[in-house]
Amino acid sequence: MVQNNPSNQMASTGMQVASDINIQSVAPATGRQGQSQWLITAGVPWSQYPERFWIDAVAGAPPIAPGQHHCAFTIGRVKVVNGVPQQGTVAFHYRFTINIVDYTGGAYPDVMSLTFGPTANTPQSGGAPSGAPSGAPGPSREQSIIRQSSMKAVIDAKVTAYNNATRLVAEGHVLPDEDATVNDTIMIVAEGMTTNILLSSTPAWVDYIVGIINETNKVQVDDAEDEEDNG
Repeated sequence: MVQNNPSNQMASTGMQVASDINIQSVAPATGRQGQSQWLITAGVPWSQYPERFWIDAVAGAPPIAPGQHHCAFTIGRVKVVNGVPQQGTVAFHYRFTINIVDYTGGAYPDVMSLTFGPTANTPQSGGAPSGAPSGAPGPSREQSIIRQSSMKAVIDAKVTAYNNATRLVAEGHVLPDEDATVNDTIMIVAEGMTTNILLSSTPAWVDYIVGIINETNKVQVDDAEDEEDNG
């Protein structure tokens, strides 16, 4: 799973950012207003899965060449999967819009240098947190150790959850809904599994996986019995 590289700058919706991406394919498309567009599928550093982008096609301009491009983006709204908004704690929970495919400026921060959190929808103001006295002492060594250990536990839980969710979807135990992609389905299953891993005193997430597999096997047995009855 791809993690952000946090800095002191908090991401916000509408922020202009930059990143290197690997464009894998470019195909003609039509926008909602009937305008000509390019549908770009690209590998991005903030997700282990390719992302898709749509940009307006300029008349007479050659197609965008696959390969590495340094692009300028706008951070959009939080993704909504099956009617459920994503938590907004990592970059891939957000939609990104490409503004410039080959950006040569240096005014925008790199996506991976930003901190994403539930408050990323609201631009952040500088200065000390509300209620914190100016010059307040930083966290103690013990607090830093606890924080680092807690972050490692969360990251390990997310990695385990995404690996298991990917396997469940790949083996057909979980099928995407009609309006959801495979990547969206993996994300939803993994988020639920992560919660179980972090909050359960017993390995309830193991029971969750076993339950899904057992239900799949039961459906297959029922279908086979129905075919025998009909035969």
